[in-house]
Amino acid sequence: MILSKYIFKSMFMAIFVTLVAIGLIDYVMALLNELNYRLDGAYQAQQAFWFITLTTPGRLYAFFPYICLIGVLFAFGTMADHRELVIIESTGLSKGKIIARTLYGPIVWLILAFGIGESLVPKLDQQGYELRNVAAAQGSTQYGVWHRDQDTYYFFKAVKKDGSVAAGFSVKYDTLTDAMIYDSFDAISLTDAGDWQFNGLARYTNQSGAAWQNEFSGQSEPWDTSLTPDLLWLLTSPDAKLSVFKLFEYSNYLSAQQLSDDNFRLQFWQRVLQPVLSLALIWLAITFIFGPLRQSSTGARIFIGLMLAISFNLIQSLIAPLASTINLPEFFAAAIPVALAASIALVLQFKKAL
Repeated sequence: MILSKYIFKSMFMAIFVTLVAIGLIDYVMALLNELNYRLDGAYQAQQAFWFITLTTPGRLYAFFPYICLIGVLFAFGTMADHRELVIIESTGLSKGKIIARTLYGPIVWLILAFGIGESLVPKLDQQGYELRNVAAAQGSTQYGVWHRDQDTYYFFKAVKKDGSVAAGFSVKYDTLTDAMIYDSFDAISLTDAGDWQFNGLARYTNQSGAAWQNEFSGQSEPWDTSLTPDLLWLLTSPDAKLSVFKLFEYSNYLSAQQLSDDNFRLQFWQRVLQPVLSLALIWLAITFIFGPLRQSSTGARIFIGLMLAISFNLIQSLIAPLASTINLPEFFAAAIPVALAASIALVLQFKKAL
C-alpha cells in the first residue's frame, strides 16, 4: 500500500510539473506571437493578453498525451537515478505490478483532462475568440469570414459566442428573376422565440447588368438557416476548441451543406482517440525506462521525451493533408499516431523479453 501511494504520488506530481512547465513555455511563445503578428484595430496588447490566457488550457489539452509521455519519463527517470526502482523490485513486486501501479496517476490525470477539456475548455475558448474577433473587427478590414449557406454567400465581420453577428453582407443570384441580390445588415440576432433575424437590412438588386437598385433599407427580416448559435460562432473561430459532440454536429452540418467536413471529422476522431494515444505513449515511456533508457541520466530521458513529443505532434500535423491527398478515412488517419506509438512500445517490449 505504501509503495502504491508513493508510485502514484511520483507519477501524479511529475505530470503536474510537466504540465506547468510546458504551460508556461506555451503561454510565453503564444503571447509573443500574438503581439508580433495579430494586433489590429481595437485588438491590442491588453486584449491579446486575455485572449492567450483564456485559450492556453485548450492548447494544453490538445498536447496532453505528450505531457503524459514526458511526465512518466521524468518520474521514472528520477526513480531510476535514485535506485528506487531497484528497491521497489527487491520488495517482491514484479515489473508487471509496478507498471500497473504506474498507470494510476496518469489515468487520474486523463480523467481530469477529459472532464475539463470537454466542459470548461470550449467555454474559455469561446470567450477568448469572441474577445479577439469583436475587438479586431473594430477599425480593421483584415478580420471576417465567408460562408455559403444553400445558394447564398455570406460575409460575417465578427460573431459573438451567443451567435449574434455584428455586421456583414450577403450575395445571391436569383434564377427566377435573373438578378443579383446584395444584402447588407447591421446585425443578426436571435428573437425571443429563438429564430434568427436580420437587423438594419438593406437590399440592392442588379438585373441583367443594369444599375443597382435599392429595394429597401433599415428593415428587419427573418433568416432561414439551419445554423445554430454555436455553429455560427465557429465560422469566425475555426481554431477554437470544441467538445466532441460539437465537432460531430458541425461536421454533419458541413456535410449537409455539401461543404468539406474532413478537417472537423478528423478532429473528432483525434479527440475520441486522445485517451488511447495517451495510454500508448505512457506504455512507450515505460518500455523506454525498463529498456534502452534504464542507465541514462534524467536529462537524457527528458530530452528523449521532448523529441518523441515533438515527433508525434508533427505526425499529427501532417495527417490532415495526408488524409485528404490519399483519401484516407478520418478514423484511420487519427489512429496512425496511436498505432505507431503502440508498435514501437511492442517492439521494445519484445526485444527486452528476448
